[in-house]
Amino acid sequence: MPRPFILVPAVLAIIAAAVTADMAGRAGSRPDRAQWEACGAHRTFGSGGSKVDPAAVIVACSAIIQAGNAAGPGLPGAHYYRGRAYFWMSRFDRAIEDIDATIRLKPNSAAAFFLRGRTYHGMGRFDQAIADLGEAIRLRPDDPAIYDERARAYGQQDRHDLAILDYDQVVRLDPNDDDALNNRADVHLRMRNYDLAIADYSEVIRREPDWINFYNRGVTYEMANQYDRAFDDYNQTIRLAPEYYMAWSGRCFMRAILGQLADALIDCEAALRLAPNQPAPLASRGFTYLKMGKADLAIADFDAATDIHPRHAYALYGRGLAKHRLGDITGAEADLTAAKSIDADVATTYATYGLPAP
Repeated sequence: MPRPFILVPAVLAIIAAAVTADMAGRAGSRPDRAQWEACGAHRTFGSGGSKVDPAAVIVACSAIIQAGNAAGPGLPGAHYYRGRAYFWMSRFDRAIEDIDATIRLKPNSAAAFFLRGRTYHGMGRFDQAIADLGEAIRLRPDDPAIYDERARAYGQQDRHDLAILDYDQVVRLDPNDDDALNNRADVHLRMRNYDLAIADYSEVIRREPDWINFYNRGVTYEMANQYDRAFDDYNQTIRLAPEYYMAWSGRCFMRAILGQLADALIDCEAALRLAPNQPAPLASRGFTYLKMGKADLAIADFDAATDIHPRHAYALYGRGLAKHRLGDITGAEADLTAAKSIDADVATTYATYGLPAP
């Protein structure tokens, strides 16, 4: 069954060494060296094991700004570093104020446009984020992190073709970026470009055979109706991460499709021991019971799944089929119609499992 889209973490490090040249600014009285260092020059929050307190950065940068000091990277830099500290504290409105000031003082700062784009992204203002990230790319066209940020913003708007183009640039500029390959594969999966998604996941597995990479590829094989290969990848996931309930649920579902019904139940029970209140293993077990001809047990599991997740199209459709078998035609039609309103392809998908519409 489809997995929740998990989105991959953002690239948070940002050109700390380049920002000095990018923001070289006005002359003025020279702040104390320690004061400037505390403002955050040449530091990246959370990098290299360094723990920098954003609140302390804000205090130091504010002192420099209020005094009108402009040594080192100058006032644009002080506003930039204070804005970045606000960004890290998720105080996005205050971050925007400082980044706006940076851009007024230094209008060709790629770093500032990048940071403001990231901040708008964090605020859910995706059009503004994309515009600022586009300007940052114009100013610094060879920085893969900016393309990555814009690709994720495009993804938030379901503009998948544009997201793919940006991930292509990330991979071109940084061929070793496994996160970009994973993210591009996720977008291909959403677009149902299964072969391309599998190619990206397979390359990541070649480099780093972690359980999550096998699981992601298994989900893709499942959606591409390559059930034997999905089964193999779920096996690998269970071998590497036996505590991950979704792999057990996925293998249960594959076994049910492949007709290995007794073993499917064993896998579903394992998944439910790990996660007794999750809809995926409940729906997988309900599907297994449906394949076994045990409509009453299937309905009980589908009921439990839809109690937790009322818009679970697979559980609703399976329950509709089970109700139809028991002669509840009205209830069946209600469930089948509801499922198709959520996922227009659910009936076709169930037919590939050997369970055509009644």
